[in-house]
Amino acid sequence: MASGAPTQAQRPWRASGFQLDTGEGKCSLWLKYDANGRLEDRMFRKVVTVSDAQWTSRAFWFGDMDDHANRLPNELACHTIANSPLHEGVLRLRKTAPNPSLLDEEKKRYRVYTRWCPHGSLGTIVERYHKRGKEVPESFIWCVAENLALAGDEISHTNKGCIVHRDLKPDNIFLDYPQQWHYPQYPQPLLGDFGHATLASDVYETIYEGNPEWYQGQGTNGFRAPEQRRTTDTDPSAASDRWALSEKTNVFGVGLVLWCLIQPFEKPDEPSWAQGNLDPVLRIRSGHKSYSPELIGLINWCLRFNPDARPNFRELRDWIQPAICERPPTLNRAAYMRSGTADANTRQAQSIQVGADRYQLGFTQSEVIQAEQAPDPVDEEEDDDDDEDGNGDEEDDDEE
Repeated sequence: MASGAPTQAQRPWRASGFQLDTGEGKCSLWLKYDANGRLEDRMFRKVVTVSDAQWTSRAFWFGDMDDHANRLPNELACHTIANSPLHEGVLRLRKTAPNPSLLDEEKKRYRVYTRWCPHGSLGTIVERYHKRGKEVPESFIWCVAENLALAGDEISHTNKGCIVHRDLKPDNIFLDYPQQWHYPQYPQPLLGDFGHATLASDVYETIYEGNPEWYQGQGTNGFRAPEQRRTTDTDPSAASDRWALSEKTNVFGVGLVLWCLIQPFEKPDEPSWAQGNLDPVLRIRSGHKSYSPELIGLINWCLRFNPDARPNFRELRDWIQPAICERPPTLNRAAYMRSGTADANTRQAQSIQVGADRYQLGFTQSEVIQAEQAPDPVDEEEDDDDDEDGNGDEEDDDEE
């Protein structure tokens, strides 16, 4: 490198062609090129502009909302707490709070910077398979279950208490590069987007029989646990919000994500909770012909109406690994895919269709632009195998 050339830290970030407005934030991918013009780093950014009503709401802030020097939006605080180096199931932050560049008090907005996941989200997988009328391979669903049980355990037992995600759904599970030692044929699922997360402290659980009012109503329609909504009961004297949010709320969310992978819908309908029974739209028949009774039983266990009847994450993790590794011959494929010892036929039958990595490290800027403009090969495939077994700007603190 020539003398005086900028170092990696000094080289500018530049906006890619990836831009997305989710309604809750403006998302974009930022790229950094090395001295030879080749892509050397990638960073995902979400900018959230907050309404006056939200900005002045106690529910929006972590810590003392009147302490402007130290307060943080719940999303930044919860994701930072979950960002422990020991946590392997959570999407990594690239910048952690406190950091002056993350919070703009004057413009009432904040920013979240995370690792870029090259294979999109689990929501894309769900949409792709259901659109084509195909079934997601069971081995991959076990991979998702095992990784989400780990992530759920991590966020439910932080050094600050239990983080309740409140928006667990396929779109918020991001797909990173595979781990070579664990399901090496599958992208690694990571839990991200803490936009609705809150810390369910012991204080709240002892003061309130159910939930503080601001705990209710958050999340996406169809993906709320019973305790996230006001419920009805045949007994008019019964509490309408009987249970506080807890680790079991996260367990229900994991169950819903797995449910989406085996049901022919993109997302569940918003159920009507009544009389302490799970709405039939979420109940899976134990005789489901395409998937093992172990998997169906796992999902139904997570989706119990009463939180006390659901497992906690440590129970879930203790159950999943033996279910995969010590299971009957019909389930051996998941064990082989988990260990990376599956034969070629099994790998082919249990493979999943993921999108191309359009932003490969080492690409030149022209190669990135070409990849952005090209159709995804997976989306271009003909559905001729239905019968197969197995089913220019720079990033800175003032940029909008």
